[in-house]
Amino acid sequence: MERGQHEGAGGTGEGGEGCLVAAVRLPLRVVVFVVVLPVRMVWDALGWSVRAVDRAVLRPLGRGLAWAVRVLVGLPLLWAAIALWRWVVVPVVRYGVVVPSVWLYRRVLTPFGRGAAYVWGRLYVWVCVPLANALAWLGMAVFWWPWAALWRWVVVPVVRYGVVAPLVWLYRRVLTPLGRAAAWLARAVGAGLALLATALLVVPVGWLWRTVLVPLGRELGTALALCWRAAGFVSRAVGRAVASASTN
Repeated sequence: MERGQHEGAGGTGEGGEGCLVAAVRLPLRVVVFVVVLPVRMVWDALGWSVRAVDRAVLRPLGRGLAWAVRVLVGLPLLWAAIALWRWVVVPVVRYGVVVPSVWLYRRVLTPFGRGAAYVWGRLYVWVCVPLANALAWLGMAVFWWPWAALWRWVVVPVVRYGVVAPLVWLYRRVLTPLGRAAAWLARAVGAGLALLATALLVVPVGWLWRTVLVPLGRELGTALALCWRAAGFVSRAVGRAVASASTN
């Protein structure tokens, strides 16, 4: 009974949904056929018309306008530019700039440069070189020769005979013998200290080692060995006693 009721409810729901879909789908189809289809047809017609106008009117018109502009505007402007360049710019530049510049270079700048070079050469030979030589001689006389003479005849002898020679004499006659004496004294003191250390430390320590420490060490070793053996004997005896007691 319950299963039949559920199936009946499910069938009623599916039928209700089908009716709703049919009720919505029918107006949509009507709208599509009434509105969308005419709009699409008008759009396609406009596109075809635009393409036809472009092929039949606009492209030939553009070609004609381009030809007219090229023939009526471009060629005259090109001819005018060529004529302007040939008959105006070139003559003006040639006779207004190049020819005056060449004349100025040949008639003015070249003679002026040659004259300036000649004057500068004479000035260099007769004025600059003697003046430079005089200044160099004056500089040597003022700044070099006095200091060179002072260095050669004053500083070098003073340093040589006032500093170097006394230092060499002091090194050879005083410091070297003093150093040798100090070295001999240091060797003698070292030998004495070594002998004293041997007499005060090495000999007593050796005697103490041979006479006291070595015999004492031997006796201690012997005593420790005996004690170790006795302890082993006692341990074994105790072990046997414990083993026999546990057996009984």
